[in-house]
Amino acid sequence: MSPTARPYPADLRLLTALRAFAALLVVLFHFAARTAPGSALHTTLIDNGQLGVDVFFVLSGFILAHVYLARVEAGRFGFGDFLVARLARLYPMHIVMLLAAATNGWLAMRHGLGLEVYGPPMGLDAATGSGFGWHLLTNLLLLQAWGTNNGHYFNPVAWSISAEACAYLLFPLIAAAALAFGHKSNLRLVVVLAFYIACEVLARGLFGVGLNDLSWRFGILRILPEFALGVALYGLGAARPMPGARLIWLAPLTVTGVLLAMAVGLPVVVMPPVFGFVILLLANCEREGLVPPDWVLRPLVYLGEISYSTYMLHFLAGKLYFNTLSRLLGYDPHALPSAQVILAIVPMLLASVVTYHLIEQPGRRLLRSGLETLLPQRSKVASAR
Repeated sequence: MSPTARPYPADLRLLTALRAFAALLVVLFHFAARTAPGSALHTTLIDNGQLGVDVFFVLSGFILAHVYLARVEAGRFGFGDFLVARLARLYPMHIVMLLAAATNGWLAMRHGLGLEVYGPPMGLDAATGSGFGWHLLTNLLLLQAWGTNNGHYFNPVAWSISAEACAYLLFPLIAAAALAFGHKSNLRLVVVLAFYIACEVLARGLFGVGLNDLSWRFGILRILPEFALGVALYGLGAARPMPGARLIWLAPLTVTGVLLAMAVGLPVVVMPPVFGFVILLLANCEREGLVPPDWVLRPLVYLGEISYSTYMLHFLAGKLYFNTLSRLLGYDPHALPSAQVILAIVPMLLASVVTYHLIEQPGRRLLRSGLETLLPQRSKVASAR
């Protein structure tokens, strides 16, 4: 896949900023459940907020193709280096939030709450009170979205990084399949879209729901076509640049159209490919220098950089925050005013800043250093987002 166009810049800042938008969608989707039905937060846009995960999945394929695809083509790809870089990014926050979830469950048990409340955060089946060892093992090994469990245990949102781990393991095969098409970028994209449709049909046939409803129940089937879509779109954009004159009007028009499509409730099955097109447009805007002023872009990029922390902590931290708020102010914890729920984003972001700098970044460095000590023959490569 030898690009014939001017390459993308190494740092695709607009795509980093897009991560903040995706994380915010998921946060609002989960927080909206704290408001009464019919409240201001129960809109089609927010109700479709789980699609933020699909943005992450497509974006992950695009970014990893940007960082690694040329290395695969040149025979310089180190699979061990790649896995270490990826797992070092995932694990620090994952382990901390797993422990936080278990502690939350233990405290709920100590306060006499029912098994259905404290069980899942402690890894216990709410019906039987068993399964701790198995659920702990599958979560530690990031296998909980591979069809191994019968529900969410510990930190519910961690299913998506389990799905990501599957895509990472298969990345060499996905990259090789993409490169096999050579310069036929259009054909590659058509094949990937056909794969996406096939996975949607398979999900409906096996589980009676579309890909968008898969999480702990074979979430790996949800990520694979979307991740492959991101890789294919990277190849298309690398080989076929868009002129700046077109991007000036097409990019903002498309972004506005996507938000409207989510707001009016366009079938969710069409949204991941649409998100992929937005990602492609933003990457091309970066290549053409069509970016906001630095004073606008820099804070958005920072929010994107901390978005993994935001995503991983918001569910459990939100539970603690809303339960505390309801006790202090006398609200029903499941019928909070929409304004209070929206304001909760601020402490979530502040908590994300803390965990990003005190857990995520140092944990990543520590884990990589430890693995490099255990495997001294490994070459050192820069980690990718």
